[in-house]
Amino acid sequence: FYKNYDLNMYRNCEYTFCEISPQLAEQCEQTMRQNHKQLLDEGRIKIYNGSIMDFDKKIEGSCFVVGLEILDNMPHDRLFTTSRQSI
Repeated sequence: FYKNYDLNMYRNCEYTFCEISPQLAEQCEQTMRQNHKQLLDEGRIKIYNGSIMDFDKKIEGSCFVVGLEILDNMPHDRLFTTSRQSI
C-alpha cells in the first residue's frame, strides 16, 4: 500500500509477517522477494514461521497489527434466526 502512496514511509517501515504454516511462510517469502526484494534484502521484511502466541520480539515505537486470519475465520457464511421472518 505505502509503496504506491507514500514511498518514503514504505522505505522506512519494518514489516513482520507471522505465518504458522511452513508452506505459506515460504510462499510469503517468495512473494516478498518478487515484489519487495530491496526491503527483504535490507532486512526490513521479516517472516516469522510460527504461532503469533509464540512471537516474543518486543516492538519499539508505533506498531500496527493486521489480523487477516482472525477476520477470515469469523463466522460469515450463515445467518441463523429463531423466527421465520426475513432478515
